[in-house]
Amino acid sequence: MRSQKSFGKRHRLLYYKHTMDRLWRINFLLDIVLWFTWYYRYLGPTIDNFVLGSAVVVLVFTVFAISTRNMSYVQARQDHLRLVTPFMRLKISYRRIKSARPNEFVKIFSPRGLSWADKRFLRPYFSKTALSIILNGFPLPKPILRLFFPKHFFNPQEKYGLVIVVPDWMALSTEYESFQGAWKDKQSQRPRGTSLRGMYGE
Repeated sequence: MRSQKSFGKRHRLLYYKHTMDRLWRINFLLDIVLWFTWYYRYLGPTIDNFVLGSAVVVLVFTVFAISTRNMSYVQARQDHLRLVTPFMRLKISYRRIKSARPNEFVKIFSPRGLSWADKRFLRPYFSKTALSIILNGFPLPKPILRLFFPKHFFNPQEKYGLVIVVPDWMALSTEYESFQGAWKDKQSQRPRGTSLRGMYGE
């Protein structure tokens, strides 16, 4: 018997957390240098003021990266899959999803075809299993989505594909199949010609 809950667990998006972790560490080191430079005032009044302003801005970015590192997640809902970051809530209707299946990460992103920087960033995921989601089309234009999601969030082997990496892909997959199956059952019972419309024209 399928769960009657209206939503599943929030599964943290590891890509986003990884990106924020790298960002706050880099900014933290840069901020130390800026504050040190400003404190000893080696460069003259005008440049010192610029350095102070830069130190404050970098500090704000550092705090933001630390506070938002765990705020992104994916969640199965009754009629859609929800992807959330601090600046974007993306609703993907089950009507738009062609398939969602587990896949070995290295089969999607082969280390041989990656740059040194990409290989270093993705190294923690090469041994993991990802949930590969194939769509009929993106809810928003891809250039807009790229502003809010890391580039490796998109499957290079598919025109409309996403690569979801979470701590427990099996739990996410089970929840997705449960909610998506229940949604299909409801759709099959609806009178012909009736449709549901979701966010972004779904």
